[in-house]
Amino acid sequence: MEKLPILCVTQLIERFDTDDSTKLFDLVQEVSGWLTSSVSLIAELESFNEVQKELINLAQTIVEGKTLTRRSTNRLKMALKMMQGEMLTKIDIVLFVTPTVNLPFNKNMKIVLIEDEEKCIDLAYNMQDELKYLLYMNNEEISEELENAVDIVLTFEDLVQAANTIYPIDPFTYDRLYLTAKLDKIKKEKSKILLAGSSYTMVGLLEDKMPDKASNVAVNAQDLYYTLLSVKEALERSPELDTIVISFAYYFFFSDMNASPSDYMLSILSKVDYPVFNKLHGYTGELEPVYTRTTDLPIYEIVADITAVRDIYNNALMRELENMPYYNRINQRPAGGMLSYDFKEKTDEQNFAAGKIRAEGHNTNFNLDRGIYNQKLLDKFLDNMEELNKKVILFVPPATKFYRASISKDMVNSYNQLVLPVVEAHKCCTLINLFESDEFNENDFQDYDHLNINGANKLSEIIAKEIKKEE
Repeated sequence: MEKLPILCVTQLIERFDTDDSTKLFDLVQEVSGWLTSSVSLIAELESFNEVQKELINLAQTIVEGKTLTRRSTNRLKMALKMMQGEMLTKIDIVLFVTPTVNLPFNKNMKIVLIEDEEKCIDLAYNMQDELKYLLYMNNEEISEELENAVDIVLTFEDLVQAANTIYPIDPFTYDRLYLTAKLDKIKKEKSKILLAGSSYTMVGLLEDKMPDKASNVAVNAQDLYYTLLSVKEALERSPELDTIVISFAYYFFFSDMNASPSDYMLSILSKVDYPVFNKLHGYTGELEPVYTRTTDLPIYEIVADITAVRDIYNNALMRELENMPYYNRINQRPAGGMLSYDFKEKTDEQNFAAGKIRAEGHNTNFNLDRGIYNQKLLDKFLDNMEELNKKVILFVPPATKFYRASISKDMVNSYNQLVLPVVEAHKCCTLINLFESDEFNENDFQDYDHLNINGANKLSEIIAKEIKKEE
């Protein structure tokens, strides 16, 4: 296999990132001509027929005037990547690498450490048949002569971007990294206050507004079982924790993530809770992979173990997340929260209808048997907290009138019957009910039941005062 076809395919893949039908049609003709002229070199590749088929499909879509979408070109790009990958396995590869790059390189290539640039340039020019890579760190200076002597130039940042394309940081991956980072932070800084629970704590309580060192370990869609696991894990890392704050919404008390989980809940179990806590609460089905692979990028993957690059980046990201709130420059707070619109611009009639859908979704969690089971979990947890001399503050989070209007009264009544006696039996515990608090108005919410930054400041101030009062 000659290296010229590989370089041609690499350039072609990048050029298909367009929705312009005229450019695409010209490009299809160009690739078809290239296939014909290169047939003696690439006809034996398994991907050859697949590329031809997808070229015909794309050309037909354009000629018939059908709407072009990313899917229209993605199948052809994937076929070209398959061809690229096949080619890379059939040619000798030489990697010129600077001493500061420390990665597990793949074994099917020759590694040349750049210590003397002039010698490396001479060596590169003398290599005619091998595919020559150059890999260096972003802050290093590489001469133009060396860049011209090789075929493909990569920086470490290029590999990181490739890793994030192949294994994107989706919301589940982000939550796992964030939770792991916060648990690491607890151990390092010896936090005094733990903020735990579900998304109401995640978006509603700010670490820097607490009266002492605080860590927020709340992530999306946690139930009582996994919330208490996060508290247990935190206490093992920092026995100095003396106050635990947990959001205790009505539906939260009746939730069980393992009971016939939805696709969303299964993703959280598979990609967040199980990898962090290594425990399942009765779930016996198949778990999803921790990472979701979305594409192949052979031109990058041939160089190094791309999963190792991914892990290097994620570990660096976790070190940053230790001292960041959940929403930050990496993960920005969505203006509409869980909504694709600003509910304050809608009519009351529209908001009551949409708020009802949201509340009724939570009402489906109401299960009295589950509530009785969780009552025992709570009772046992508070017994343990009293033995350890810890303070526990539970709070029912505030919500808009649009959500409150449709919450199940039976669920609220059962909540009070099950939770209040347990709280009253433990001197270490306080329950603050803010569900209908007049401290909050619609301008404090990003959706029907989650606070925006203004509301988070208000809630944080209320909880901070309660912590001080308990001292």
